[in-house]
Amino acid sequence: MPLNKIIITTVLLSMMSVGLTGCASTTATAPDTAKEADPLEPMNRKIYAFNKFVDKYTLKPVAQGYRAVLPTPVRQSVTHFFDNINDITIAANHLLQWKPNDAATDVVRVIVNSTAGVLGFFDVASKLGLQKGEADMGQTFGVWGYKNSTYIVIPLLGPSTVRDGIGIVGDWYASPWPLVDEEWRYGLQAVSFVNKRSNLLDTEAVVAVAAYDEYLFVRNAYIQKRHYMMYEGNIPANQHDEFEDDF
Repeated sequence: MPLNKIIITTVLLSMMSVGLTGCASTTATAPDTAKEADPLEPMNRKIYAFNKFVDKYTLKPVAQGYRAVLPTPVRQSVTHFFDNINDITIAANHLLQWKPNDAATDVVRVIVNSTAGVLGFFDVASKLGLQKGEADMGQTFGVWGYKNSTYIVIPLLGPSTVRDGIGIVGDWYASPWPLVDEEWRYGLQAVSFVNKRSNLLDTEAVVAVAAYDEYLFVRNAYIQKRHYMMYEGNIPANQHDEFEDDF
């Protein structure tokens, strides 16, 4: 099955099992704690353990080999290349969030990096002061009002929410990937996936040392970050305190 169909099918199957709970979590009031956002913790822990098992014996060894073979400058250029492609999706989401200035910056970044940056392998735009933005369809749904959603762990893809899981599908169609020839698309996406996993190797070591319960650490960190993005850093004081205590 093509990679994009695997991703979409995985997301949809995960959402089907939690759809009713997710709909119940779309109220304007945030959950008091990260725990309240995770009513499916028993199931999520099992999926998290499954993901860890798959990663340990397949993804991580490939990522380690990838890092051993390619020097840091090459891996950084690969990261820049895929970041440049992702800037197109970010621009689309900034437009949907009614942020034309941010969207314009994203577009200029793509133009500069695709030309002066040699197809995006060099991040010339950042050196010119055009900083990379951060936006996705899950965040867009949050800006539109769907700020709170049930936490889920998606098989193979990791931490998410019902809202963000739906957003993955939206981001796919907002990206240029559907326009790329299949023979190139799946190979490039495989490289992107391995490159991302390679970039997480150092972070993984930090989490292993810092976390008394790795599942809780990852869950709370994810919810904190997404909550911050939904409110664009302006989290209401009472919600900020409650999430900080839980984290």
